[in-house]
Amino acid sequence: KRQDIARQREIIEDYKRWDHPEAHLRIAGAIRRLNRLGIHSLDLAGARLSKFSFAKSGIENIEGSTFYDGSWGERFGDSTVQLTEVSFDHVGCWKVIFSPRNPLSGLGDISFDFIRLLDCSFIKTYLVDANFSGCKLEWSDPPPETLMEFWEEEDGTQGCSQIDFGPFYCADLRNTSFKGCRFNNADFRDAENILEADFTNATGLEDAYFDSDVIKAAVLAKAARDVTK
Repeated sequence: KRQDIARQREIIEDYKRWDHPEAHLRIAGAIRRLNRLGIHSLDLAGARLSKFSFAKSGIENIEGSTFYDGSWGERFGDSTVQLTEVSFDHVGCWKVIFSPRNPLSGLGDISFDFIRLLDCSFIKTYLVDANFSGCKLEWSDPPPETLMEFWEEEDGTQGCSQIDFGPFYCADLRNTSFKGCRFNNADFRDAENILEADFTNATGLEDAYFDSDVIKAAVLAKAARDVTK
């Protein structure tokens, strides 16, 4: 069993920096085999993934995994992470470390992203105790003004249904850390337990969408608080 686990981890290590459909297939197969062996914690430092869905690849749980590991300036084994159009929908991401910190956060204006998540989705994702500290999370298009469609029935009554879903729709954000994150075009509508998430020093939230002005004000207050006091 130990040898099998080591082999699957080696496959992930060999292919995680190659953003190609073949690499995605090999990585997904290795993760599924590890899951069957009871292993969910993965070393994905340096991953390059685009147009990839964990759930559609048969992966239900990556709890305790690490994407960016916080290191920088390596001579070998670049650990920076680029995730584009990656779906974490319906996946168990308890205690996943997307990023533990931005190692350059104390140097003022930061132009380098050690981990960037572009157009990623977390619909119904279990993000309890997950850590995004220092991540750049952005979406290419601004969120729609409304997620609902309204119409009038033949009898004159009004009907409506939800036709769009934000990237954090029904995601559980209890104790999720967004400390120092930089957001662009973020949409937190329908996220669960959002007021239990940590947004200290996060930026780009002024234009983000929330379920209410009260929730938005509370999140902005968290982002603005001085953690040194």
